[in-house]
Amino acid sequence: MEATLEAALADPSAADAVRSGRLTSALSYAGLGGIDLSDAVAVPSAASRPGQPSRGGQKPTAGRAEPTRQAAQRSAEAAGDTAESAVAQRKAREAERARQDLADADEAVDEARAALDEAERQVVIAGDEHKAVQREIEELEQRLDQAQQREATLARAVMDARRSRDAVARALQTAERRLARAQAKAKERA
Repeated sequence: MEATLEAALADPSAADAVRSGRLTSALSYAGLGGIDLSDAVAVPSAASRPGQPSRGGQKPTAGRAEPTRQAAQRSAEAAGDTAESAVAQRKAREAERARQDLADADEAVDEARAALDEAERQVVIAGDEHKAVQREIEELEQRLDQAQQREATLARAVMDARRSRDAVARALQTAERRLARAQAKAKERA
């Protein structure tokens, strides 16, 4: 029914067919060209055509044609009201769908903004932690440099101490040899 009413709004000949009250099938409009009404409208019978003889060979009276016209007009008005009602309902559904789409889009934007705010917060937190770790690395590198300098100084001190020890050991050996010679001379003289 809705397709018929849309076709009636789109094509004046379809509107006339709806108003005639003689549709035998639904109409549809694809948006291009006119609407083929040949199979959709019943051909009026000879009795209801003005100026044509009826089966009895007599012309219909004006009194009989008038109620048929009034009935057709009432039917067309009802169809027009129904068409307007269907169009209004369709527009109301479309408007409600548009309102719902707008509400959904608005909600999606709010959710995306909240997600962006959270992501920004995480960026700040991660940035702060990164800076803290960089400072810690710099401090550890300074401590490592100091430890390496101390190690080098101590390595030199160890080498110097070993040289001194070796010199003292040589001096001890020399002194012991002198002592041994002196003791041997003292024994000889005694």
